Amino acid sequence: MNDLLRRPLTEVTALLERRELSPVELMQATLDRIDAVNGKLNAFVAMRDREQLLADARSAETRIQRGEARPLEGVPLGVKDLEDAAGLVTSHGSLVYKDNLVTRDSLQVERHPSSAPPRSRRTCCFQKRATRGISSARPADRAGVHRPQSRVR
Repeated sequence: MNDLLRRPLTEVTALLERRELSPVELMQATLDRIDAVNGKLNAFVAMRDREQLLADARSAETRIQRGEARPLEGVPLGVKDLEDAAGLVTSHGSLVYKDNLVTRDSLQVERHPSSAPPRSRRTCCFQKRATRGISSARPADRAGVHRPQSRVR
């Protein structure tokens, strides 16, 4: 594994800000690692086009060089397959939703610091991480679930 991918986020963002690390290099290392292990792990169930991801990384690099970087600029981000990310399928880990191609971002993806508009300039969400079974990201969806309290004797 590329040593770069083992570094803490604070160190990676500092390297990006100081221009000692390129967002393109970071994205390529991330994509290479996914290629190497995802066949066994099946951790990523949906991903944006590779060339578009690298183009977004080049755009992030340009913004960093101009001093226009947003928080977490150039850091690849994946979200669970419970969050909607426009242009990616949100399956909730279920075959029932395997074709659920969403057109809007969930509030969490939309509010991520690197997702600032215009959308074409964002580098936020590039992948959807696997989840088991049908899950819900919204507590309100689980409000009616019966959860008996344990009895203390």
